[in-house]
Amino acid sequence: LCGACGAGKTSLYQMLRLGSTCEGSVTSMAENEARFIVEGKAGGKGGIVAKQAHVVDLPGHPRLRAKVDKYATGARGVVFLVDAVDFTQQRRAVAEQLLDLLSHPTVQRRRVPVLLACNKSEKIAASPVDFVRKRLEKEIELLRATRGTLQETSGGSVGAPIGRDGEEFQFAHLARNKVTAAAVSVSDDDLGAIKDFILKVVL
Repeated sequence: LCGACGAGKTSLYQMLRLGSTCEGSVTSMAENEARFIVEGKAGGKGGIVAKQAHVVDLPGHPRLRAKVDKYATGARGVVFLVDAVDFTQQRRAVAEQLLDLLSHPTVQRRRVPVLLACNKSEKIAASPVDFVRKRLEKEIELLRATRGTLQETSGGSVGAPIGRDGEEFQFAHLARNKVTAAAVSVSDDDLGAIKDFILKVVL
């Protein structure tokens, strides 16, 4: 579970693990991780599927890359949580973290799928999923151009390249990582898209 600070990752982790957020929703200063059963309707057959998953809640305040380094080699999927209410104000920070994730060499090499989970979708002020996705594509395109210039001038590495050369960035252009998006609500326990995603990537 990744995302910017305040997106609701720890509450999501508690809801998945305990069925409630009774432990509070203060910002995590360290990772939370555990193995537990996730139930959903993955497979499209109408029945309930239950599988054990190793779920890690990564804190959003530090640079994401350092945390991804620790867990990327074993990751089968990433739920990237976005606060759909504050998205417009936080879009650059969200895009920076998402670019760090998608340009991580191990994430690319392992072809880790990513779910953009737009949280707080139950609120009137929440941005629609399609708006969030398209806005992030534009922000990542701007960041991609900036980082490319920095790499040329400094000679250093800012992550593996993503997207297609000469074309504006789109998630559909990613050759190694499938990115999907869905509206969710942690507070309303509307987590079907997240549970189905987890079940599909867990063997």
